[in-house]
Amino acid sequence: MNNYDPTMAYTLALAIREAYRKYSNNHYVINLPGWTVKDFIYVFEAEEAGYVYFGFTATGNIAPYPNLVALRGTQTGEEGLDDIDFTFTDCVLPSTGGQSYGQVAQGAYDFYVDNDEGLVTSLADSFKNAIGNLDGSRFEWYIGGHSLGGAMATLGALDAVVSGSYNNSNVRPKLYTYGSMYVGDQTFVSSFGKNGITEVYRVANLADWVPGFTGIVADTPGYAHVGLDCTYLWQTGGDWANHSLENNYLACVKQYRDVIKFGPRKYPQ
Repeated sequence: MNNYDPTMAYTLALAIREAYRKYSNNHYVINLPGWTVKDFIYVFEAEEAGYVYFGFTATGNIAPYPNLVALRGTQTGEEGLDDIDFTFTDCVLPSTGGQSYGQVAQGAYDFYVDNDEGLVTSLADSFKNAIGNLDGSRFEWYIGGHSLGGAMATLGALDAVVSGSYNNSNVRPKLYTYGSMYVGDQTFVSSFGKNGITEVYRVANLADWVPGFTGIVADTPGYAHVGLDCTYLWQTGGDWANHSLENNYLACVKQYRDVIKFGPRKYPQ
């Protein structure tokens, strides 16, 4: 289904930028005009000796008053280590007592579900607690994430639906990712359509190496991306610049939205 919304693509990218800024400065007040922030989302990281800010939820102030979730990308060493572990593992959602939804990257899955044997709140629980506080009568809700945040948004969208965490089981999230890492195999990908999550938009710069990465030594075969390819080509001054949320992805969906093409496409076409 291609109901890609350029306005929401830009809004979600703005929200993710605000999530990055909040991480960088705990006293920063999120500035997202037209939206009211509801809850913050945290992940526990042992190397950071506590809970680390990862994103937020917000409610729109203009009809139809949609809800959104914004998740930032990699910022710490611990997150970077999880980014590079593409060993396959069983994707059980929810992680305790749930069902299997194919195979996913060990690093991404562990980062999402790890709760240190129940001693701390996991990112999954923080995410689901936050969306559980949103008003389910608002019939549209969106999840956006960049890089590692895109992977977490992908896992979170499926987890939210199969666990019934959102306060309206009849409404499915609309997912927008930006430069997202690979998450799982084709069985995992197919789980989205089977659970009614049909609006997934994978915004990717074809010059960005992160969406194609599946292993530090050699590529791990068997990965597939979730969602409709929404791609563009913007070769800038360096590999990390090609992956930048603020200077590349946000700039594209704001200023050059007409260059985005939909459907399968390979670099440099």
